[in-house]
Amino acid sequence: MQNSWHADSATVWFDVIDSQLGAVAKHLINSSFQFGLASCPVRPAQSHASVPVCQRCWHWGHSTHACRSQAPRCPRCAGPHSEANHCSITGCCRGNPTANPPVPATMEGAPCPHTARCVNCSGEHSASDRKCPYWRHRFDREWLAQCTNRDWQEQMATSGAISRRQEEDRRDRGAF
Repeated sequence: MQNSWHADSATVWFDVIDSQLGAVAKHLINSSFQFGLASCPVRPAQSHASVPVCQRCWHWGHSTHACRSQAPRCPRCAGPHSEANHCSITGCCRGNPTANPPVPATMEGAPCPHTARCVNCSGEHSASDRKCPYWRHRFDREWLAQCTNRDWQEQMATSGAISRRQEEDRRDRGAF
């Protein structure tokens, strides 16, 4: 990665295949190697902890152990079932033999061929897909907190759990 548009230097990251004790990394860190005419120092990367994503409800900001969801959510379709049971429970994969023309069921063991729906952004991808904007912001706690809170407010407003008046008051105060 070029450090800036006007820089004459760059930063390069390498994945090091190592033992559990980290012997190779210990040997490489604080050493240098020659790349053309440049001497390149080897430094450890700074760790950046990402925000956890729950493997039960697929929302960001808490772990599976801290999940308060009553039912699991499918990362494939956002339905109230686990991904393992997606094809046996959902109408899109079960098929409908009484329809005209009949809709065949997805073959057992075959991946679901139907359009996915993300639990977080409602995009046409799985909640675990790296194309999701939530995945791209996984290191940005503020962005995730703001979007998660805003999405929750919108869900409550559309379900009638929060009155329009309460929502307007919150928007006027700038609270999302």
